[in-house]
Amino acid sequence: MSSTPVILEACQRLVVQRVVEEVCEVRRWAVLAVNVRTNHVHVVLSGPNAPEPMMTAFKSWSTRRLQEGGLAPRGQRVWSRHGSTRDLWSSRAVEAACEYVRDQSGDGERGAAAS
Repeated sequence: MSSTPVILEACQRLVVQRVVEEVCEVRRWAVLAVNVRTNHVHVVLSGPNAPEPMMTAFKSWSTRRLQEGGLAPRGQRVWSRHGSTRDLWSSRAVEAACEYVRDQSGDGERGAAAS
């Protein structure tokens, strides 16, 4: 990443979490777990799309809402160019991913979390 990394404050993390939930509601994707960290976001969801366009929707809408709320300067890059996505092919894999996102995705510092 060529720009300075963004560290999300508590109010910014809350905005990002709400955006994830709103995007999923509008697009009828099921949010199974979400944990917004200071420098990344974990989301487990179910929907008909490939993971990359889903991630792109979260990133673009989150950036827009952060900028509209004065929580990120216009033109500032908030997210890295890509991110890590993977398909979960079994109920056990989904369960393990949800458990990780809810319980183990932080090193003591908790972000905004919901399930």
